[in-house]
Amino acid sequence: MSTLNATVQVLAFLGTVAAVLFAGIAALTGLFAAWLHIGFSSALWTSDYGRTLLIKLAILSIVLATGAYNWRRVRPSLGDDTGARRMQRSATAELAVGVLVVIVTAVLVATPPPVDMAGGADMTAPVSPTGE
Repeated sequence: MSTLNATVQVLAFLGTVAAVLFAGIAALTGLFAAWLHIGFSSALWTSDYGRTLLIKLAILSIVLATGAYNWRRVRPSLGDDTGARRMQRSATAELAVGVLVVIVTAVLVATPPPVDMAGGADMTAPVSPTGE
C-alpha cells in the first residue's frame, strides 16, 4: 500500500469519526437546550415552541438520511458519471434542506419557550438588594 493510499484511508476514517462526534455533540446540546426550555412536559407538542422544535428535528432527520445516502451510495460510486450525477443531486437536496433548517431555526429562536410564556422568573431582570 502506498503512502498516499494510507493517508487517504486515515483521513477518511478521521473524517467519519469527526462527523459522528460532531453529530453526537450537536444532538446532546440540542437535547439539553430543549430540556432547559421545555422540560419533561407535554409542551413539546402543545406549545408553538415545541411544535417548531419537532419540525426542526424532522428536517434534521432528513439531513441525517441524506448523509447516510451519501455514505452508502454516493461515496462508493464517485469516480464515474453515475457518481457525479448522484453527488450533484445529493448536494442540491442537502442545500435545500439546509436552507429549511436555517428558516425553521430562525422561527424557533423568535418563538418564546413555554417557560417564558408561563410567567416563569425573568432571569435577565436585575434583582434589588432589598428584594423589591
